[in-house]
Amino acid sequence: MKTIDILTAQNNFGGILEALNKTGEPVLLSKKSKIKAVLITPEDFKRRFVDVQAEDDKRAFLENIKTPPAMEDFDRLIADTRKKVRQAGIKPSDITAAISKVRGRK
Repeated sequence: MKTIDILTAQNNFGGILEALNKTGEPVLLSKKSKIKAVLITPEDFKRRFVDVQAEDDKRAFLENIKTPPAMEDFDRLIADTRKKVRQAGIKPSDITAAISKVRGRK
């Protein structure tokens, strides 16, 4: 990894971005010999952070559906869902149509 002083980075930012996109190698930005920031490509950012977050969310979701809610929570969940459906303007006929579509009926 290449380390560049912040002042140098400010003066040569276009060239640094070009090199970053060409090599894909992260660039460390330093101030007074201390690393203050890291430049990475959008692909690297997605791989390191976005994809990881999506996997964490998926894992948490799957964990939640493994354990059904307690009966005392179930009534609250149903009431909350009905309220959100009303707020979204969804009609019972919309729900029936969606279910039929998924089941392969018209």
